[in-house]
Amino acid sequence: SERGTVGHRQLSVADPQRTELVDADTLAAPGAVVDRVDRMSGRVAGHVNVVDDPGPLTYSLVRQVDRRIGAVTVDADSGQWAFTPTQAARLAAHLNPDDGVATFAVAASDGQTVDVRAPVDPAEAAVTDTIDVGSGLTYGLAVIGDRLYVLNGSDDAAGNGSVKVVDTTTRTVVGSVEVGSMPFALAASGRSLYVGNADDGTVSVVDASTNTVVDVIDVGANPFGLEISGDRLYVADLAGTVSVIDLADNTELVRIPVGGDPFGLAATADRVYVTNYAGGTVAVLDQATNTADHAATGGYPYYAAVVGKRLYVVNAATNSLTVVDGSTTTAVEIDAKTHALDAIPPDAAPVDMIVRGDRLYVSNINCGTVTVVDVATNNTVATIGVGIQPGLMAASRDGRTVYVSDVMGGTVRVITSVRHAAR
Repeated sequence: SERGTVGHRQLSVADPQRTELVDADTLAAPGAVVDRVDRMSGRVAGHVNVVDDPGPLTYSLVRQVDRRIGAVTVDADSGQWAFTPTQAARLAAHLNPDDGVATFAVAASDGQTVDVRAPVDPAEAAVTDTIDVGSGLTYGLAVIGDRLYVLNGSDDAAGNGSVKVVDTTTRTVVGSVEVGSMPFALAASGRSLYVGNADDGTVSVVDASTNTVVDVIDVGANPFGLEISGDRLYVADLAGTVSVIDLADNTELVRIPVGGDPFGLAATADRVYVTNYAGGTVAVLDQATNTADHAATGGYPYYAAVVGKRLYVVNAATNSLTVVDGSTTTAVEIDAKTHALDAIPPDAAPVDMIVRGDRLYVSNINCGTVTVVDVATNNTVATIGVGIQPGLMAASRDGRTVYVSDVMGGTVRVITSVRHAAR
């Protein structure tokens, strides 16, 4: 599963230090100084030192860097310079740190020229493309093979939504499937897609081989969360229930009362965790008995993700993240010395998570970023600026590509990760 408590402890999240001072001695040539590196964008700022002649000097760039590496600007009056690397160069520097230097030259009006060597700040993951999927609100995503499926809400006169089909090689829309009203959640199994239509109380079943709706399942009032575990589909309905669907014939086996506006789902082999958004709880469903236990978490738990024996739960309203030991359903005490999960900015409103390997990706809708967490240490290893209102996410099976929906903009950002290639 990619996508709940239980005794809990909410972890305070603080503003990340995105910019830091850099020791200039090892990278800056005589007369050039590296002042700061912005770890989010990779932008490097510095200045040149020359011996002033009487009267003011002006400065200019006389040797630009290769465009494939980045671009440089120079302030004519102060000699301050800025190097902004391309995202491809940052990814390459992560794989080959010895190649992570850009060279250029700044000239002063008195004839002095300063050679500058600026670091290419390495990044294990970065935004490399944007996919336009058309008008309408953009919600859930799923990947099957070389196709990305994107939910668009209410983009026709009847108020129905659609599933946009994207070729992940060309990153263009190659098809569209009309589904129900306000499609929000999406789950995939084999060649089948399951779409939760939040305003219809139904789930549309789409054959991904033909891009046609082959069945519609009644599940309640407002299905907002879907999760597949084995041969069962679990559907969280804001009316206070979870429907269990037999995928063999798409019939509803049971509807389990859980209360509290159930929203997000995450599953292990024998449990399903249900975040109850308004109730401030996570329901823990026993898959064998279809019964639920509850525990208070406080706040407004949103989405959840299972990582090994731990459950991660984001809380969009209180801007917190809870880590739970799934074997005992008790919170895990995170060592404060590691500064675990401290790079989610205040008021970021984290909404979704997806796990690939040892990396947990968290979308922060209010500040346009995706936080990358090393789940082995619970340290934040990267903060990626995506420049949108990032909502729901999906990823390729190998974890090298992560897709992030822009809720309001009708686009999907493509994040490329070289984490696995580097190993």
